[in-house]
Amino acid sequence: MMPLPAIGGFCLLLALAYAIIVWGCGVLWFAPIAGSYVIVFGQPDSPMARVRSLVGGHLLAFAAGAMSRALALDPNIGILLATCAAVTLMVSFDCIHSPAGATSAAVILSGSPMPGSALALMAGLALALAAKWGLRHWVWRR
Repeated sequence: MMPLPAIGGFCLLLALAYAIIVWGCGVLWFAPIAGSYVIVFGQPDSPMARVRSLVGGHLLAFAAGAMSRALALDPNIGILLATCAAVTLMVSFDCIHSPAGATSAAVILSGSPMPGSALALMAGLALALAAKWGLRHWVWRR
């Protein structure tokens, strides 16, 4: 039998996929958020599943990607520089979250306007945090 967190994560990812398609944010946003869901639902006690790491890692990577995109660099060079900057920032601020490394690439490659990109990321993080809270209080009882 499949555990409840796996079923919940699957349902939330389907809802997020639908929202990303309807909002037209670019399907590239799905990869970093889905990676975060694996950690949040599969390894909830991991340091990378902390709220600080989940939210902070993605926000720092988003900022690095947005800055690189604003500088109008070649996308390949921009992704390399933004990812290096994101990793450095995550380590410096103690909010390491490995799937967030792909967030800077999603900002650059998605091609969607910044508000749409921010909306996709915030929706994915909000769903993950709400689900983590619900699972912690009603299922895991921690």
